[in-house]
Formats: sequence, C-alpha cells, structure tokens
Amino acid sequence: MTLKEYLDLNKVSLKAFGERCGVSAATILRARDGVVLPSRKTMQAIIKATDGQVTPADVWRIDDGSVTKEETR
Repeated sequence: MTLKEYLDLNKVSLKAFGERCGVSAATILRARDGVVLPSRKTMQAIIKATDGQVTPADVWRIDDGSVTKEETR
C-alpha cells in the first residue's frame, strides 16, 4: 500500500501523521509524493505508524519484476 493510499484510506492528515512519526507534515508530503526518499529513521517511523501496511518498497516504488496485466496489453 502506498503512503498516499494509507493516508487517504485512514483519513489521516499530513500533520497528524507527521506528529505520529515525529517529523513535519512537509517531510511526510515529500515522502508521499516521491519527491525525496525518507531517511532510515523516518522510514522506520512510517512502518511503525502504519503497523507495517506501508513498506520501504511501497515508498521507494520498488517493483518485484513481475509483469502486470496492463503491461501485457
């Protein structure tokens, strides 16, 4: 699950989530939008705050190499 999906699904504001992670809303915004890669400390806080629903692969958009349905068209 992406960070954006998590925040939207749980109706959590950037400010509230940032406070939960111990960082600013701007830091969460940049991580959510892929502007910057979060630091190790921030990533650990995101994982903890989402109970593992958002992983580094989700934030860093790491693909496992599998082909999606759309790619086969």
